[in-house]
Amino acid sequence: MAALIVLLVVAVFVLIVLARTIRIAMRAGQDSDCNPSNAASVLGTWLGRDRIPARFRHGIAFDRPFPYTGYTLRDAIETSYELAGAMAVSRGGQVSADTWSLQPSPITPAPSARSVSSRAAIR
Repeated sequence: MAALIVLLVVAVFVLIVLARTIRIAMRAGQDSDCNPSNAASVLGTWLGRDRIPARFRHGIAFDRPFPYTGYTLRDAIETSYELAGAMAVSRGGQVSADTWSLQPSPITPAPSARSVSSRAAIR
């Protein structure tokens, strides 16, 4: 019984957090496509597809071609996955069926980036 209650609480939390995040992103950004889509994408990736409420998954056509292209959503996902894997391998990582191993990238500032050490530099 306790596990069922925990599951119900988690399900309600996920639904509220996802819906609220989308609403906040739309209102705060005064935008109805990019900002909410990015916010929902991050949350969706974190939650995993199976934990995204059905009302947000309904209507996703994986096999319908995008207008003016031969690509479907499924094609785009597979291509992105293949390209990400190729990039990981090209940078020294390893990709297997169920595990990806990535090499850390060195952190180097951009050539034009400078540290501001005094107020004089701000003027």
